[in-house]
Amino acid sequence: MLVNFRTVFNHRYTRLTFNFIIPLIIVGSFVFVWATFFPPNQGFWKQPFAEISKWGGEQTLKITDVEVSGASEILDTQISLYLTEELRKINLDSLNLDLNKIKQGIDFIPSVSKVELAIEKNGVLKVVVEERVPRILWYENEQYHLLDKDGMALDSVTNRNAYADLFVIAGEAADTKVEEALKILNVSDMINHQIRGLIWVGGRRWDIVLDKERLIKLPEQEPVEAMRKIKILDEEEDLLSRDISIIDLRIPDKIYIRYFKNNNTEEE
Repeated sequence: MLVNFRTVFNHRYTRLTFNFIIPLIIVGSFVFVWATFFPPNQGFWKQPFAEISKWGGEQTLKITDVEVSGASEILDTQISLYLTEELRKINLDSLNLDLNKIKQGIDFIPSVSKVELAIEKNGVLKVVVEERVPRILWYENEQYHLLDKDGMALDSVTNRNAYADLFVIAGEAADTKVEEALKILNVSDMINHQIRGLIWVGGRRWDIVLDKERLIKLPEQEPVEAMRKIKILDEEEDLLSRDISIIDLRIPDKIYIRYFKNNNTEEE
């Protein structure tokens, strides 16, 4: 009996067997052998499975607490209040946290110089900040303002005595000259106990206000060097112990001194 192979191979059950069943058997056998000799917890399977497990765990991590470091008590309170308000708006699942947005919000606080955020494995949102340090008081429009070394305004001050250790600068745009003012004060350290403040005059130069209504007029150019000369003269000749009203250094290589008269008037 002759078999018509074309008829056999064209039969629908035959096509189903060759196209689906046999390939499934081959793939299943391959997977069985592979899993038997190479279980998922061994060999090159181990690290991928561990990473997938770790990733899945992080995705479901819940924020359990907030830890702020590097901040003073006042700044810590400001950051905590901001985070409380932000975290209240969202589900505390770490997937819902926009760390960049939160970082920008903390950066917006004037006394924050730098901030880094991280979510630890125990669910703690860690906030590490670098705080701007008040270095000087700027008196403007009958109000004191705390400034850092870069002239950044940190806060307004209602009680001057609370910052009695800080020097005062005054004058329009004096906040843009904080670095120079601090250099002058650094040079004059031995006589700083006599200094009451610095006035930025005409957007050009400094007047130093001393106790007993005395004044030092510094030049536009090289005011730090001029202040160094005053310090040396005071050390060598006890200059500031005299009955001096004004010391004028505005003319290069010249020092003009005005004295108080006995009746508290002035004379050259």
